[in-house]
Amino acid sequence: MINSEELLYVVDENNHFLGPQIRSIAHQNRLWHRTTGIWVINNKGQILCQKRSFKKDIKPGFWEAFFGGHLAPGEDYLHNAVQESSEELGITISEVVKRI
Repeated sequence: MINSEELLYVVDENNHFLGPQIRSIAHQNRLWHRTTGIWVINNKGQILCQKRSFKKDIKPGFWEAFFGGHLAPGEDYLHNAVQESSEELGITISEVVKRI
């Protein structure tokens, strides 16, 4: 179920944090907010797609070529991607990644 009161990490066009905002307001006002996007590509170059729930507030029922989610205020991108991979795909991955 969608939590319309979830706090999102609202940012400006340079990804600088502006403050937390309630999901429903952030989406209604089309405010930029931090999310992760995870693409799953097999060795044939095929991309795993998903059909969005009809309960979603944005693009319900649409097909997407990625998985992911919103970052909570103060949450790290990598941590969120690891968590979303587990929640949405059942894939356990390690956070041990070389950071640039």
